[in-house]
Amino acid sequence: MSNVNFHVHTHYSDGVKSVKEVIDGLKKAGVTAFSITDHDDCRAALEASKIATKVGLKFVSGVELSAVFNGEGNLYSSYICHILGYNIDSKKMQSQLDVYSKMGRYPSIKSQIDLIHKCGGLAVWAHPFNIIDTHRMITLDREKVAWITKNMVELGIDGLEVYYQDYSETKIEFLEDLAYEHDLLKSVGTDYHGHVHRVSNELKFSRTYIIPHATILDKIRFFRV
Repeated sequence: MSNVNFHVHTHYSDGVKSVKEVIDGLKKAGVTAFSITDHDDCRAALEASKIATKVGLKFVSGVELSAVFNGEGNLYSSYICHILGYNIDSKKMQSQLDVYSKMGRYPSIKSQIDLIHKCGGLAVWAHPFNIIDTHRMITLDREKVAWITKNMVELGIDGLEVYYQDYSETKIEFLEDLAYEHDLLKSVGTDYHGHVHRVSNELKFSRTYIIPHATILDKIRFFRV
């Protein structure tokens, strides 16, 4: 099991709990370092840093950005993936997200990776086996994941969310190998939303058969909002 969780949501996006409720839950679960990664919104991250300090947890500023494909893996704009951004300047990111919300459309994968980098962060492809096609979740096969990963490396991606709560041991091992092949960071998260019916409704990564031996913490040296 892992004592870090870098994929958590609050009521600022599609989670159901407040920032404080989530942090209290993480603390109780034994998590020592975390990131709140609300969808296209950094308000929780701005709030969480102060609470985390008070309760003695390490906090990494984060966000989960929606991005449309532009030919990567032979997929185009009707398909959406999520790019996690870590160690970002949350105020700078929120300012740009406010502009995007007025545009009414999602930027490309390349644009979102570049934005994360401009905000001082690291970009990680969230739950690589799962993307969205016209509002429904679809599962990619290994060949497609490998192809898209290669494309994303060319676009500047820094890592993969290898240790994802919903993934089987074989999927995790495949993603480990893929990250090693491309020298990518390996992140860990449960995609917690607080919904009882969600399969990944876990505050702590609890796959007992595999322990994350390298997480994004390996490269992050500073924690800031």
